[in-house]
Amino acid sequence: MIGFLFDIDGCLTLPHMTKSVLDIKLMDRLLQLDTPIALVTGRSDGWLRKQYSEQNRMNYLDFPTYIEFGLATINGESVQLQQQATEFLDHRLDLIQSLAEVCDRETVYFEPDTWYHDYPSHGSLWVERKHIQLSIAENTNVPTTKVHDLCDLAWNNQDSVRILKHHLGIDVIPQGWSKAQATSHFTQGLNQADYSWYVFGDNSSDREMMEGLDTVTFISTREEASKTVRATLEDLGMISF
Repeated sequence: MIGFLFDIDGCLTLPHMTKSVLDIKLMDRLLQLDTPIALVTGRSDGWLRKQYSEQNRMNYLDFPTYIEFGLATINGESVQLQQQATEFLDHRLDLIQSLAEVCDRETVYFEPDTWYHDYPSHGSLWVERKHIQLSIAENTNVPTTKVHDLCDLAWNNQDSVRILKHHLGIDVIPQGWSKAQATSHFTQGLNQADYSWYVFGDNSSDREMMEGLDTVTFISTREEASKTVRATLEDLGMISF
């Protein structure tokens, strides 16, 4: 049997788009498959619900979905937090305050007390609204390299958290946490010897979903996003378009 774990943004979204757009035809087909499938993302449930609502596809909540690197799980209309990670919340506020002080010193506009589900119109860096994970993102007036520089200045002595730099900004999660925890939660009760797993993602952190799986292949979607997923699933004989 075959099982699948997917990142979402840059994986189940259409390629070469300036703004993430879900590949509806692909995800509709995935819902029809009779095989274990989980979605693991660093994005928030607010971002996902907005995407699903815009496409009139709230049934995508039927997928087992692990948000914020698996720090939280979507269960229909509710979100379940991983209690062992909630102690990070107090530290998160300290990190935001440190970044605000650096932005003030560097005269970069920043709203430490206002968090967003998607890119704000002010064009400066911003905090994505999440339950546990801290995410600072670039914008039209502040490129990713600048976000990295500002966060380096603010958090240069931090060793109690895990800081993940990527092409859109920075994610901060509890030390020792990774997407492997989402995989472990999803595969509980499954006999690993019965499955060959395929993990899809566009970032090095997505490879961590492979941990704990006996037979697994990683497929990078960095270049062609959902087009790569479609081609792989067609080659496996799972779907056709």
